[in-house]
Amino acid sequence: MESKLELQQLSFSLIANNYNPARITPDFLAASGIIPQDWELASKPVVAPNMVQLKFKNGLSIIAQPGTITFSEAIRTSSLEEMEAAKVASRYLESLPAADYQLLKISPMNLYNLGTQADTVRKLIVEALLAPAPWHSFGSAPLKATVNLVYQLEHCQLSLKVDEARFQQGDANAIPGLLFVGDFIYSQAELTGEAKINSLKAAIDNWQQDVSMFQEKISANIIKTAQAAISSQPESIKEKALVESA
Repeated sequence: MESKLELQQLSFSLIANNYNPARITPDFLAASGIIPQDWELASKPVVAPNMVQLKFKNGLSIIAQPGTITFSEAIRTSSLEEMEAAKVASRYLESLPAADYQLLKISPMNLYNLGTQADTVRKLIVEALLAPAPWHSFGSAPLKATVNLVYQLEHCQLSLKVDEARFQQGDANAIPGLLFVGDFIYSQAELTGEAKINSLKAAIDNWQQDVSMFQEKISANIIKTAQAAISSQPESIKEKALVESA
């Protein structure tokens, strides 16, 4: 299978002071125009004292907790224009503009599948993204690691987590890969009223540019660099790594 970077899920989280999740019901969302009237639930709503979770048949899920509401969508189409999460998040802002919103998080989750190359996943993180050090060989099994990075961009902050993953698709065998989870964090605490809502909506509307940049930087700056580092290792080191992982 060809190795490639694929968007698996996209989430939009609104963080607000004194936010109460109790009002989030399918009827409220439909009556407010936040979701279309004909949307169908995929399962019974999960309602707990401090959490409400709704899952719809089109792949969108909504999770409301004290202080946070998140709109997540599993990617089921190759056309990003058909995705609903951003549209629903924007309509939610329009319907409830008085909430004391503090932050917006746009969170793309990408998988770089590596076919049957399970050990390559570990090596790309441990041997390419981390500098060689004696502590790599501690213990009785090959070292595994998760990498967390934080970037300050001109328009927001970006946090990135790189981890190992196994992706299951249908009845096929699980595919080993690298999981890249990003959070574009837009702080709006200094704005008020209509200016805050407009700024949040503008950030949501710009999500495709954020995701495109995210994938481009991962492919060009992380994956290619890591692959080059692995390829340039002396054969003796490669063989030793394979023996240790056996």
